[in-house]
Amino acid sequence: MYRKRKEYSYLPVVVCTTEDDPEREQKSLELGAWDFVLKNSSPGIMRLRAGNAIEKSKVRFLEYDFLTGIYGQQKFYQATRELLDQRAGANFAFIHFDIDRFRIINTLYGSKEGDRLIHFVAGAIRKVMTAYGRGTYGRLGGDVFGMCPYEDGAAIYHILEGIRAEIRKHSVHYYLETCAGIYLVDDPDMEVAAMHDNAEIAAAQCKGQYMVHDVLYTEEIGQKVLREQHIIDEMDAALAEQQFIVYFQPKYQLKKDGSVRSGGTGALEEAER
Repeated sequence: MYRKRKEYSYLPVVVCTTEDDPEREQKSLELGAWDFVLKNSSPGIMRLRAGNAIEKSKVRFLEYDFLTGIYGQQKFYQATRELLDQRAGANFAFIHFDIDRFRIINTLYGSKEGDRLIHFVAGAIRKVMTAYGRGTYGRLGGDVFGMCPYEDGAAIYHILEGIRAEIRKHSVHYYLETCAGIYLVDDPDMEVAAMHDNAEIAAAQCKGQYMVHDVLYTEEIGQKVLREQHIIDEMDAALAEQQFIVYFQPKYQLKKDGSVRSGGTGALEEAER
């Protein structure tokens, strides 16, 4: 029961016994115990062993995602940074992977089903990335996952297809699609969070595109998003300074008898630059 219940996964278990039996000790550790002590140990030793188990539990809680058991965001970023530093000169890709319209699924079918889906997707990512054997992965929050595999030609797309093939095995009665934004790391010294930002920008291009599931980040996409954000940031100031001009265009409708009927007017607003 201890190993089957994910809410117990961070609970440190220390086995205390009167028998100094190596086989029993090994069995206890195999079943998930964090440590093994004899009852005749001094109180000081027992406090230290229990304290060490508690500290390990705290570290695990901070490093691993509670729901899925894979790296959480902080540990994933750290592991990715270490990988990039250790493999200087190698090619990497940062992948932002999420579930399309997850909030709707969560709303319609409940948070329990949402959690089940998140757990299943994490398992698919773990299975494929472990088989690939070269890269890091973790859950970044909500339905968002991150991966940083070695970039080796078409390997990235093979990884994504493998994950989606595993996800298709998930027994659901609703439409399920995923989106992936891919950023090819050209500057290994860049902050990992910035790499994720670029991959997330690329993934946003998939939204609402039912035939597009993977988008590769380009400078053109990045500049487009920056321009849009620049306009949004200046919107309030432009309104306050009356930088907008309103143009009216009459609307006409041709009748079947050949006559023309005028309608209302449509307003078109554009910023004066």
